[in-house]
Amino acid sequence: MPKLRIYFRLMRPEYAVKHIFFFFGAFFAIAITSYFSTSFNHFLILLLSSLLASSSNYVLNEWCDRIPDSSHPLKKLRPIPSGLVSKIETLSLYLFLSLLSLFIAFTTGNHLELFLLIAILFNGILYNKTPFRFKDIYLLDVLSESLNNPLRFCLGWLAASSSIPPASLLISVWLLGYFLMTCKRIAEIEEWDDIDNSISSYRKSLSLYTQHNLYLIAFSSATGSIAFLSIFISLYRIEMSILLPILIICMSRYLKVSLSGSASTTHNPTLLLRDKLLSASMIITLVLTPILLSVDIPIIKSLSASGIIVVN
Repeated sequence: MPKLRIYFRLMRPEYAVKHIFFFFGAFFAIAITSYFSTSFNHFLILLLSSLLASSSNYVLNEWCDRIPDSSHPLKKLRPIPSGLVSKIETLSLYLFLSLLSLFIAFTTGNHLELFLLIAILFNGILYNKTPFRFKDIYLLDVLSESLNNPLRFCLGWLAASSSIPPASLLISVWLLGYFLMTCKRIAEIEEWDDIDNSISSYRKSLSLYTQHNLYLIAFSSATGSIAFLSIFISLYRIEMSILLPILIICMSRYLKVSLSGSASTTHNPTLLLRDKLLSASMIITLVLTPILLSVDIPIIKSLSASGIIVVN
């Protein structure tokens, strides 16, 4: 039983909250196409496959990071650096989760869904495993990690609809992920005591970033995400424009949390709820999104369609 608990820790169940992008994909698909065109079983199969694929990537991440984690004041206590799990156990768990994820998805008979899951698993290899290890390459680390959000979003969309999501929405979701991962880097650098330049022994790419370029990347990705979301809203669902100021507040607050130097908070999404303004804006977004996706607001439509208003 203790071993099972350790294996469960390697899968990082607390990170399942990141699959909120999966549910957002389903919400958007239902609202835009006006109906749920798949079955509930199909929805659950894709959700389970996506969770298993992500968990397998976390297991791979734990193994590939065992050496740099041993240089981190907190991560050195993880199961693998502390010697609680062997290489054979870790590899077996990784293969089991990966193959189970693909097998479950294969039962749906949808090649696009299977391709997206393969993409998630392959991206995990590129991010973690040598000789690729994008995690240690400047800019590619954030790029690779942020790709998981649009992939999960697409899976959620396909779980509820037989169509594919608009490009503007996918780009917005990807840039949002890029912003979140950049903020994570900011928090890691802020938290790390780099007096002896030891941060490079933990992760090579972090030593190549500066606060200045991270702020520029965060600003660019945040404004880009809002811009492409605005394009989507203007084309498909103008009622969603009500959410834009709330999303801006949410992203701004997330950046402020990152600047506080608490990397443990940005690594563990559940800890974000301790910030009252951030948690409030997130909850409002979660509550309003399905409502605005499904309820027509005539005054919003008339204001957006009226064009130039002539006054005397």
